[in-house]
Amino acid sequence: MDEVKKYIDKEILDRDHALEILKKSEDYEDMEIFDAICFFAGKRFLNSVSIKKEREKSIIIYAYVWKYILKSGNIDGKSIFTHCFGRLQNRSIYPLLNAVYWNDKTEEDAEYIVNGVRSYHCKTGRWKEKSYIRAYFNKKKLASIVHEIDRLIRDEFKLGYYLKPSIEDTRIATIIVSAFNEALKKIKHNERNLINIDFSALKKIRNDAEITKTSLLVDEDCIHSQVINTDIVEKADIQNTIEKNSIKYNDGNQSKSENLDFDKPPEISDNINLKILKFIIAGKDYKSLIKSNNLFTSIITDNINETFFEDIGDNILECEGDEIYLVEDYREDILNIIGEIYE
Repeated sequence: MDEVKKYIDKEILDRDHALEILKKSEDYEDMEIFDAICFFAGKRFLNSVSIKKEREKSIIIYAYVWKYILKSGNIDGKSIFTHCFGRLQNRSIYPLLNAVYWNDKTEEDAEYIVNGVRSYHCKTGRWKEKSYIRAYFNKKKLASIVHEIDRLIRDEFKLGYYLKPSIEDTRIATIIVSAFNEALKKIKHNERNLINIDFSALKKIRNDAEITKTSLLVDEDCIHSQVINTDIVEKADIQNTIEKNSIKYNDGNQSKSENLDFDKPPEISDNINLKILKFIIAGKDYKSLIKSNNLFTSIITDNINETFFEDIGDNILECEGDEIYLVEDYREDILNIIGEIYE
Protein backbone atom coordinates (compact mmCIF):
# COMPACT_ATOMS: atom_id res chain seq x y z
CA MET A 1 0.00 0.00 0.00
CA ASP A 2 2.99 2.32 0.35
CA GLU A 3 3.12 2.52 -3.43
CA VAL A 4 -0.44 3.89 -3.44
CA LYS A 5 0.06 6.23 -0.48
CA LYS A 6 2.78 8.22 -2.19
CA TYR A 7 0.18 9.49 -4.65
CA ILE A 8 -2.17 10.69 -1.90
CA ASP A 9 -1.77 14.11 -0.28
CA LYS A 10 -0.28 14.04 3.21
CA GLU A 11 -3.15 16.18 4.50
CA ILE A 12 -5.64 13.52 3.39
CA LEU A 13 -3.62 10.74 5.02
CA ASP A 14 -3.33 12.71 8.26
CA ARG A 15 -7.07 13.29 8.27
CA ASP A 16 -7.69 9.60 7.58
CA HIS A 17 -5.43 8.65 10.48
CA ALA A 18 -7.36 10.89 12.88
CA LEU A 19 -10.67 9.54 11.57
CA GLU A 20 -9.55 5.95 11.98
CA ILE A 21 -8.55 6.59 15.60
CA LEU A 22 -11.87 8.22 16.44
CA LYS A 23 -13.81 5.48 14.65
CA LYS A 24 -12.00 2.60 16.38
CA SER A 25 -10.95 4.36 19.56
CA GLU A 26 -10.90 1.15 21.63
CA ASP A 27 -7.76 0.12 19.74
CA TYR A 28 -5.82 3.27 20.64
CA GLU A 29 -4.21 4.94 23.65
CA ASP A 30 -5.65 8.01 25.37
CA MET A 31 -3.00 10.31 23.93
CA GLU A 32 -3.70 9.13 20.38
CA ILE A 33 -7.43 9.76 20.82
CA PHE A 34 -6.73 13.18 22.29
CA ASP A 35 -4.45 14.08 19.35
CA ALA A 36 -7.15 12.96 16.92
CA ILE A 37 -9.70 15.21 18.63
CA CYS A 38 -7.17 18.05 18.48
CA PHE A 39 -6.79 17.50 14.74
CA PHE A 40 -10.44 18.29 14.11
CA ALA A 41 -11.05 20.72 17.01
CA GLY A 42 -8.34 23.11 15.84
CA LYS A 43 -5.87 25.49 17.45
CA ARG A 44 -8.35 27.17 19.78
CA PHE A 45 -8.99 23.87 21.51
CA LEU A 46 -5.36 23.64 22.65
CA ASN A 47 -5.55 27.14 24.14
CA SER A 48 -8.36 26.14 26.48
CA VAL A 49 -7.71 26.78 30.16
CA SER A 50 -8.60 23.15 30.90
CA ILE A 51 -5.78 21.92 28.64
CA LYS A 52 -3.28 24.43 29.99
CA LYS A 53 -3.98 23.83 33.69
CA GLU A 54 -5.13 20.20 33.83
CA ARG A 55 -3.60 18.68 30.71
CA GLU A 56 -3.03 15.14 31.98
CA LYS A 57 -6.50 14.80 33.46
CA SER A 58 -8.06 16.41 30.40
CA ILE A 59 -6.39 13.88 28.11
CA ILE A 60 -7.83 11.02 30.15
CA ILE A 61 -11.28 12.61 30.24
CA TYR A 62 -11.51 13.45 26.54
CA ALA A 63 -10.37 9.97 25.54
CA TYR A 64 -12.68 8.23 28.02
CA VAL A 65 -15.72 10.33 27.10
CA TRP A 66 -15.18 9.77 23.38
CA LYS A 67 -14.87 6.00 23.80
CA TYR A 68 -17.90 6.00 26.09
CA ILE A 69 -20.18 7.90 23.72
CA LEU A 70 -19.15 5.66 20.81
CA LYS A 71 -20.31 2.62 22.77
CA SER A 72 -23.46 4.29 24.07
CA GLY A 73 -25.55 3.29 21.09
CA ASN A 74 -27.24 5.16 18.29
CA ILE A 75 -29.18 8.40 18.26
CA ASP A 76 -31.76 8.65 15.50
CA GLY A 77 -30.29 5.52 13.96
CA LYS A 78 -26.76 6.92 13.75
CA SER A 79 -23.70 6.55 15.95
CA ILE A 80 -22.02 9.64 17.41
CA PHE A 81 -19.18 9.13 14.95
CA THR A 82 -21.64 9.17 12.05
CA HIS A 83 -23.31 12.28 13.47
CA CYS A 84 -19.92 14.02 13.36
CA PHE A 85 -18.31 12.64 10.20
CA GLY A 86 -21.08 11.15 8.08
CA ARG A 87 -21.04 7.70 6.49
CA LEU A 88 -18.45 5.96 4.35
CA GLN A 89 -19.10 7.15 0.80
CA ASN A 90 -18.61 5.14 -2.38
CA ARG A 91 -17.99 7.37 -5.38
CA SER A 92 -16.59 7.01 -8.88
CA ILE A 93 -13.18 8.49 -9.63
CA TYR A 94 -11.28 8.98 -12.86
CA PRO A 95 -7.54 8.79 -12.16
CA LEU A 96 -6.50 9.30 -15.79
CA LEU A 97 -9.11 11.88 -16.74
CA ASN A 98 -7.82 14.22 -19.48
CA ALA A 99 -4.62 12.17 -19.78
CA VAL A 100 -3.58 11.11 -23.28
CA TYR A 101 -2.33 7.53 -23.27
CA TRP A 102 -2.55 4.26 -25.17
CA ASN A 103 -3.64 1.12 -23.39
CA ASP A 104 -4.15 -2.01 -25.44
CA LYS A 105 -4.59 -4.23 -22.39
CA THR A 106 -7.77 -5.01 -20.55
CA GLU A 107 -7.57 -3.46 -17.11
CA GLU A 108 -7.66 -6.08 -14.40
CA ASP A 109 -9.87 -5.80 -11.36
CA ALA A 110 -7.94 -4.45 -8.38
CA GLU A 111 -8.44 -3.40 -4.78
CA TYR A 112 -6.20 -1.14 -2.70
CA ILE A 113 -6.95 -0.81 1.02
CA VAL A 114 -5.07 2.33 2.08
CA ASN A 115 -6.26 2.36 5.69
CA GLY A 116 -9.35 1.67 7.75
CA VAL A 117 -11.27 4.60 6.27
CA ARG A 118 -10.06 4.74 2.66
CA SER A 119 -9.82 2.22 -0.17
CA TYR A 120 -9.78 2.15 -3.98
CA HIS A 121 -11.48 -0.46 -6.16
CA CYS A 122 -11.31 -1.15 -9.88
CA LYS A 123 -13.92 -3.36 -11.52
CA THR A 124 -14.35 -3.78 -15.28
CA GLY A 125 -12.14 -0.76 -15.82
CA ARG A 126 -14.10 1.55 -13.52
CA TRP A 127 -12.50 3.01 -10.43
CA LYS A 128 -14.30 3.80 -7.19
CA GLU A 129 -13.15 5.34 -3.94
CA LYS A 130 -14.54 4.51 -0.50
CA SER A 131 -13.82 7.20 2.06
CA TYR A 132 -15.26 9.79 4.41
CA ILE A 133 -15.82 13.02 2.52
CA ARG A 134 -14.99 16.25 4.33
CA ALA A 135 -18.01 18.01 2.86
CA TYR A 136 -20.23 15.76 4.98
CA PHE A 137 -18.43 16.47 8.26
CA ASN A 138 -20.60 18.12 10.90
CA LYS A 139 -18.01 20.35 12.55
CA LYS A 140 -20.64 22.06 14.65
CA LYS A 141 -21.66 18.76 16.23
CA LEU A 142 -18.09 17.84 17.09
CA ALA A 143 -17.36 21.34 18.40
CA SER A 144 -20.40 21.19 20.68
CA ILE A 145 -19.22 17.85 22.14
CA VAL A 146 -15.74 19.24 22.77
CA HIS A 147 -17.23 22.41 24.27
CA GLU A 148 -19.39 20.42 26.67
CA ILE A 149 -16.46 18.32 27.88
CA ASP A 150 -14.37 21.47 28.30
CA ARG A 151 -17.18 23.09 30.29
CA LEU A 152 -17.45 20.13 32.65
CA ILE A 153 -13.68 20.04 33.24
CA ARG A 154 -13.59 23.74 34.12
CA ASP A 155 -16.49 23.33 36.54
CA GLU A 156 -15.10 20.21 38.20
CA PHE A 157 -11.58 21.50 38.78
CA LYS A 158 -12.57 25.15 39.48
CA LEU A 159 -10.41 26.50 36.66
CA GLY A 160 -12.30 29.75 36.09
CA TYR A 161 -13.51 31.13 32.75
CA TYR A 162 -16.60 28.97 33.10
CA LEU A 163 -18.50 28.13 29.92
CA LYS A 164 -22.19 28.12 29.19
CA PRO A 165 -23.85 24.92 27.92
CA SER A 166 -24.06 25.04 24.14
CA ILE A 167 -24.88 21.52 23.01
CA GLU A 168 -28.32 21.45 21.41
CA ASP A 169 -29.06 17.73 21.57
CA THR A 170 -29.84 17.00 25.22
CA ARG A 171 -29.55 13.27 24.56
CA ILE A 172 -25.88 13.63 23.67
CA ALA A 173 -25.35 16.04 26.57
CA THR A 174 -26.73 13.46 29.01
CA ILE A 175 -24.40 10.79 27.65
CA ILE A 176 -21.42 13.15 27.96
CA VAL A 177 -22.23 13.90 31.61
CA SER A 178 -22.47 10.18 32.41
CA ALA A 179 -19.19 9.52 30.62
CA PHE A 180 -17.53 12.45 32.39
CA ASN A 181 -18.52 11.12 35.82
CA GLU A 182 -17.11 7.70 34.94
CA ALA A 183 -13.89 9.33 33.75
CA LEU A 184 -13.53 11.10 37.10
CA LYS A 185 -13.86 7.75 38.87
CA LYS A 186 -11.09 6.38 36.66
CA ILE A 187 -8.82 9.32 37.50
CA LYS A 188 -9.42 8.90 41.25
CA HIS A 189 -8.80 5.16 40.97
CA ASN A 190 -5.51 5.81 39.18
CA GLU A 191 -4.49 8.29 41.85
CA ARG A 192 -5.21 5.78 44.62
CA ASN A 193 -3.10 3.16 42.86
CA LEU A 194 -0.16 5.54 42.88
CA ILE A 195 -0.20 5.56 46.68
CA ASN A 196 1.98 2.64 47.76
CA ILE A 197 2.71 2.55 51.49
CA ASP A 198 5.93 0.80 52.50
CA PHE A 199 5.42 -0.10 56.19
CA SER A 200 9.04 -1.16 56.65
CA ALA A 201 10.05 2.31 55.55
CA LEU A 202 7.64 3.81 58.09
CA LYS A 203 9.29 1.78 60.85
CA LYS A 204 12.70 3.09 59.83
CA ILE A 205 11.35 6.64 59.89
CA ARG A 206 10.09 6.12 63.46
CA ASN A 207 13.46 4.75 64.58
CA ASP A 208 15.29 7.66 62.99
CA ALA A 209 12.91 10.06 64.69
CA GLU A 210 13.68 8.53 68.10
CA ILE A 211 17.42 8.89 67.51
CA THR A 212 16.95 12.50 66.43
CA LYS A 213 14.80 13.25 69.47
CA THR A 214 17.44 11.84 71.83
CA SER A 215 20.15 13.84 70.12
CA LEU A 216 18.12 17.03 70.43
CA LEU A 217 17.58 16.51 74.16
CA VAL A 218 21.29 15.97 74.77
CA ASP A 219 22.27 19.09 72.85
CA GLU A 220 19.46 21.28 74.20
CA ASP A 221 21.58 23.15 76.75
CA CYS A 222 24.26 23.88 74.17
CA ILE A 223 21.72 25.08 71.64
CA HIS A 224 20.03 27.30 74.24
CA SER A 225 23.25 29.16 74.96
CA GLN A 226 23.91 29.59 71.24
CA VAL A 227 20.43 31.01 70.74
CA ILE A 228 21.02 33.65 73.41
CA ASN A 229 24.26 34.77 71.77
CA THR A 230 22.68 34.74 68.32
CA ASP A 231 19.74 36.79 69.58
CA ILE A 232 22.07 39.53 70.80
CA VAL A 233 23.88 39.67 67.47
CA GLU A 234 20.62 39.71 65.51
CA LYS A 235 19.23 42.59 67.57
CA ALA A 236 22.36 44.60 66.86
CA ASP A 237 22.07 43.86 63.12
CA ILE A 238 18.40 44.86 63.11
CA GLN A 239 19.19 48.16 64.84
CA ASN A 240 21.91 48.92 62.30
CA THR A 241 19.53 48.13 59.44
CA ILE A 242 16.85 50.42 60.86
CA GLU A 243 19.31 53.29 61.24
CA LYS A 244 20.69 52.76 57.74
CA ASN A 245 17.29 52.75 56.02
CA SER A 246 15.40 55.27 58.13
CA ILE A 247 14.39 58.71 56.76
CA LYS A 248 15.26 61.96 58.55
CA TYR A 249 12.72 64.76 58.39
CA ASN A 250 13.34 68.49 58.81
CA ASP A 251 12.50 68.36 62.49
CA GLY A 252 15.37 65.94 63.04
CA ASN A 253 13.13 63.05 63.99
CA GLN A 254 13.50 59.67 62.33
CA SER A 255 10.58 57.83 60.78
CA LYS A 256 10.05 54.12 60.55
CA SER A 257 12.10 52.41 57.88
CA GLU A 258 10.58 52.92 54.43
CA ASN A 259 11.57 51.25 51.20
CA LEU A 260 11.26 53.72 48.35
CA ASP A 261 12.34 51.28 45.63
CA PHE A 262 9.12 49.28 45.48
CA ASP A 263 6.25 51.52 44.53
CA LYS A 264 2.94 49.94 43.67
CA PRO A 265 2.35 49.72 39.92
CA PRO A 266 -0.37 51.99 38.62
CA GLU A 267 -3.73 50.35 38.06
CA ILE A 268 -4.61 49.58 34.46
CA SER A 269 -7.72 51.47 33.52
CA ASP A 270 -10.61 49.98 31.62
CA ASN A 271 -10.27 52.77 29.06
CA ILE A 272 -6.82 51.65 27.91
CA ASN A 273 -8.05 48.03 27.74
CA LEU A 274 -10.90 49.10 25.49
CA LYS A 275 -8.64 51.23 23.34
CA ILE A 276 -6.20 48.35 22.85
CA LEU A 277 -9.08 46.01 21.99
CA LYS A 278 -10.36 48.46 19.38
CA PHE A 279 -6.88 48.70 17.89
CA ILE A 280 -6.71 44.89 17.66
CA ILE A 281 -10.13 44.67 16.01
CA ALA A 282 -9.24 47.44 13.55
CA GLY A 283 -5.85 45.91 12.77
CA LYS A 284 -3.98 48.96 14.08
CA ASP A 285 -0.62 49.06 15.85
CA TYR A 286 -1.66 47.99 19.35
CA LYS A 287 1.91 47.08 20.33
CA SER A 288 3.10 50.68 20.49
CA LEU A 289 0.05 51.51 22.61
CA ILE A 290 0.94 48.72 25.05
CA LYS A 291 4.58 49.77 25.12
CA SER A 292 3.86 53.47 25.65
CA ASN A 293 1.70 52.61 28.67
CA ASN A 294 4.32 50.23 30.12
CA LEU A 295 1.93 47.28 30.04
CA PHE A 296 2.39 43.55 29.56
CA THR A 297 0.81 41.75 26.62
CA SER A 298 -0.26 38.71 28.65
CA ILE A 299 -1.84 40.82 31.40
CA ILE A 300 -3.74 42.96 28.91
CA THR A 301 -5.02 39.80 27.19
CA ASP A 302 -6.20 38.30 30.50
CA ASN A 303 -7.88 41.55 31.58
CA ILE A 304 -9.82 41.92 28.33
CA ASN A 305 -10.80 38.24 28.29
CA GLU A 306 -12.05 38.50 31.86
CA THR A 307 -14.07 41.63 31.06
CA PHE A 308 -15.92 39.98 28.18
CA PHE A 309 -16.11 36.45 29.55
CA GLU A 310 -19.47 36.82 31.27
CA ASP A 311 -21.15 37.83 28.01
CA ILE A 312 -19.20 35.72 25.51
CA GLY A 313 -18.56 32.64 27.66
CA ASP A 314 -15.10 32.14 26.18
CA ASN A 315 -11.79 33.90 25.59
CA ILE A 316 -12.01 36.50 22.83
CA LEU A 317 -8.24 37.03 22.55
CA GLU A 318 -5.29 34.67 22.32
CA CYS A 319 -1.76 35.66 23.29
CA GLU A 320 1.47 34.25 21.89
CA GLY A 321 4.59 36.09 22.98
CA ASP A 322 4.04 39.76 22.16
CA GLU A 323 1.30 38.98 19.63
CA ILE A 324 -2.41 39.20 20.45
CA TYR A 325 -4.92 37.53 18.15
CA LEU A 326 -8.66 38.13 17.98
CA VAL A 327 -10.84 35.02 17.92
CA GLU A 328 -12.69 35.86 14.73
CA ASP A 329 -15.76 33.82 15.69
CA TYR A 330 -16.57 36.46 18.30
CA ARG A 331 -15.85 39.63 16.30
CA GLU A 332 -19.51 40.46 15.70
CA ASP A 333 -20.48 39.70 19.31
CA ILE A 334 -17.69 41.94 20.61
CA LEU A 335 -18.71 44.82 18.37
CA ASN A 336 -22.31 44.47 19.54
CA ILE A 337 -21.22 44.57 23.19
CA ILE A 338 -18.94 47.55 22.68
CA GLY A 339 -21.75 49.34 20.90
CA GLU A 340 -24.23 48.63 23.68
CA ILE A 341 -21.90 49.76 26.45
CA TYR A 342 -19.89 52.59 25.00
CA GLU A 343 -21.93 54.13 22.20
